[in-house]
Amino acid sequence: MSRWVIRISLVSLIGSVASLALLNFLDERLERVSLSSLLVARVDLSPVGYRALLVVLPWSLLISLGLFAGAAFFGARTQRSLRHLFLLTTMMGAALALYVNWQRISWEGRRYRMASKIAALQSICDALTADWPKRDMDHRLLGPIMVYPQWNPSTLILLTPKPVDDRFRIAAVDRSPGEILRFELSSGYETIWLEHRTDSQAPDDFANGIHQNYTPQYSLPMSSQWFLVRYEGTGGTGPD
Repeated sequence: MSRWVIRISLVSLIGSVASLALLNFLDERLERVSLSSLLVARVDLSPVGYRALLVVLPWSLLISLGLFAGAAFFGARTQRSLRHLFLLTTMMGAALALYVNWQRISWEGRRYRMASKIAALQSICDALTADWPKRDMDHRLLGPIMVYPQWNPSTLILLTPKPVDDRFRIAAVDRSPGEILRFELSSGYETIWLEHRTDSQAPDDFANGIHQNYTPQYSLPMSSQWFLVRYEGTGGTGPD
């Protein structure tokens, strides 16, 4: 096998792994798209050129890995060296790490993008901790809100979701015993939570003021008191 083919395969392999990791870091939509789905073009993301790139990159990775493996095991004597085997093992490890850590890479991207929002949310958090609303009102930081349940509110529903950036808006705030505050952020595409805790514990199950039960599906610490969380909600009988 030509030495140039080996070199091109190696460059293509490195570029494919790095590109897929970077795109997953930058685009949270890819967390829900498996690498196997990309291989069979089962992906509905726009624009079309971007979707085509997402299909081409995994195939480029596999083909490059196959060519490099073929050279390492069946190529000329000069290509069947310890150096080639070491490079092959390293790149196979990188490809496997990409596959295993696909979700983690996406969430690290979320954590990076949401880190700058903590300062703004901290001021709201401090205000709510000091004076939690007891009735429906036009809150000075959140705007018009409705509280649930009316007799002992633990959930604030924002009638006009408050923007935290150009994508996410605060849709609701939940409070649990121990001064735990959870900010429900919605982008229209997905819903995530930024959770403030002072008990040094990881996010756990909770029930909000409209009888919905939530279980954490994935979480990452943002700081000693803030967590980025995805909750799975069940139940809900409506407001009291």
